[in-house]
Amino acid sequence: MKQLMVLMAVLWLLTGCSLVKKPEEVRVGIVSWPGYEPLALADLLGYYPKEEIKIIRFPSIIDVLGAIRNGTIDVAALTIDESLVYAQENPDIRAFLVCDFSNGGDGVVAKEGITRPDQLKGKRIAAEESALSAYILERFLAFGGLTHADVTVIPVNYDFQLQVFSTDQADALITYNPVKEQLEAQGGAVLFDSTQMPGEIVDVLIASDTVLKAKKGSIEHLVEGWYRSVAYMKKNPRDAHKRIAALEGISEAMFVRSLEGIKIPSRDESAWMLNRHPGSLYKTSRGLIESMRSQGLLRKEVTFEHFFTHEYNGAE
Repeated sequence: MKQLMVLMAVLWLLTGCSLVKKPEEVRVGIVSWPGYEPLALADLLGYYPKEEIKIIRFPSIIDVLGAIRNGTIDVAALTIDESLVYAQENPDIRAFLVCDFSNGGDGVVAKEGITRPDQLKGKRIAAEESALSAYILERFLAFGGLTHADVTVIPVNYDFQLQVFSTDQADALITYNPVKEQLEAQGGAVLFDSTQMPGEIVDVLIASDTVLKAKKGSIEHLVEGWYRSVAYMKKNPRDAHKRIAALEGISEAMFVRSLEGIKIPSRDESAWMLNRHPGSLYKTSRGLIESMRSQGLLRKEVTFEHFFTHEYNGAE
């Protein structure tokens, strides 16, 4: 009888353990950009259990896109324009969190001595081979009264831009922070930035609808950790800035300046923008899509009705 009771107890324990569902692992790809750093800070602060959420830093946007395409990551931090390009091949993709709006953090930086767009006629502009860089280039050329025939575009990955700038391989770069701040510190002149295209460069977290549903609990933990981290940055700015600057390999002062080039929305603002309100991202992104189509950046129809979801944001 005693042996039977022991056996039943063991079976109960084994069955009980099997009913405790392990958290689904979510791998998140980011690049060094101030609007994505709350994710890295949340990881540093221990808001994300190691077995559940992994924040992976890539050297460039191209690498992040490659990783989500081949399944190395589940979630990618990207601009909406990059996300829309990806959505052409994967209509299952959803944007479920608004990270930030660029407000000066992206731009065109020229070598010392070049202070006007027209001075780049016949010159070389280095840029990543990405939808974001292509979009900024189009807006910059229009702003400066230039055409594609007026400049030579050189493809350069983000992680090599500082080297290209310092070795005179290009006369200007299309870039973003923290490299933009570093180029300015080296004497570069900002000819154009995202303050001149307000609301057009928006960073979001994207994942497939399949991943969002299959890993719903972990996705919600990811979002909660994001907002805890943003709150920590506001309450403890010195510590947060010091930690993030170390991750990016720049000074604390430079990171603080790079933060001035973005706006991070609140939870309620993010939910509002992901919903179908007038003035939400549904409306503003339609203009972006038309612009990208006219520039040849979108060649296929993008199913837009379900691209944004506020289901995982946790706001009312």
